[in-house]
Amino acid sequence: SNWNSFMLHNLILLLQSSVCCLALASTPPFPPFHKHNQQHPNRMSADTHPTPSSAKAVMHYVDSSTIVANVGRDKTGTDDGSMRDVVWKDHVLPIQDARHRDMNLRVNGVELVPSSMQDRVGIDFLDTRDVVENYYPACEALVRKCLVSQGDDDPAIVRAFDHNVRIMDSSSNGGNQEKDETKDKAASTKVSTKVQQPVMIVHGDYTAISAPRRLQMLAEKPKANDTWQHKTTESPSQGLLDDQVVKEAIEKGRRFAFVNVWRNIDPMRPVEDFPLACIDATTVNRSEASSAEGPVDHDLRTLQIHYTDRIGENYLVVHNPQHTWVYFDSMTIDEAMLIKQWDSDGGFAKGLPGGDHENEICTFCLHSAFDRREESDSEKMRKSIEVRCVVIY
Repeated sequence: SNWNSFMLHNLILLLQSSVCCLALASTPPFPPFHKHNQQHPNRMSADTHPTPSSAKAVMHYVDSSTIVANVGRDKTGTDDGSMRDVVWKDHVLPIQDARHRDMNLRVNGVELVPSSMQDRVGIDFLDTRDVVENYYPACEALVRKCLVSQGDDDPAIVRAFDHNVRIMDSSSNGGNQEKDETKDKAASTKVSTKVQQPVMIVHGDYTAISAPRRLQMLAEKPKANDTWQHKTTESPSQGLLDDQVVKEAIEKGRRFAFVNVWRNIDPMRPVEDFPLACIDATTVNRSEASSAEGPVDHDLRTLQIHYTDRIGENYLVVHNPQHTWVYFDSMTIDEAMLIKQWDSDGGFAKGLPGGDHENEICTFCLHSAFDRREESDSEKMRKSIEVRCVVIY
């Protein structure tokens, strides 16, 4: 009986060992490719950045007591002094690397896409005419491709109309006085681009008032600071857009949008310091518009920008603990970040009671540059361009 028990015990051990070996032999050398890991055709693969990089930074919001702030701006786009009627309130917040997150322009308001510059290596980003003639068409094609790939109808019109080049001034970079040859080159270009600093304020580029107003201006004769007038294919005596098309968008509800194409323009280095961060649009409360009558319970406040010939508007932002900040770490020149600045089909733009959350189409994406020099050892300042595109469906 003892012998039989001993033999039975050994037989059980032998069978367990065989099953284990079979299981190991059938395990693939790498994890299987699951359906939920499939990439959007335009989206950057996370394999190029296998380790997510989070950061923590001071984000410059406004206090809820701020209702309507004001600032003057000259024809070059430079503020003529500090903002008035505003109370600032800073918050130290985590900022997540979104390379491993499923972010898309339609819902989240921001998306990273591959965009090679190999066939445009000769573009001088400090020459306005060169950018308008040779880079604007690439931005228009990129925006159209992204919108169609995520399920939108093919837009009838996509036109780039303005841009900003931002290079962090060496006097503001913590003591780095390295000569910036790119900025020196601007003095000798035929149509020099004014270099600006990254904007370190949480904001949105358009409001419910200024978005349709800006669209209307694109159907008018260009003004002195309208960059698109340098397009040789356009007549300076008429607008960039057809007046009837714009009228249909503003008065009859034809869908229109503004989308920015943001790119690192340094071919030698990724963006490490002062990158652009965005608030995931699904985490913003914007079910109500700003009111001049007093504080209201939402995230938005109005900034009125006083130009010599008009008054523009941006949104400033009150902090909400639900805000989720994201950025794309170490962006190279062969990547582009698309940022939705306004979409007339968004729930907030349509005035739906639940705002964007009601129809799951975001109206805009709030954003700000942030200083992450304490998070990185880099002393190389950010060099970037953002091109504004108008879209009409």
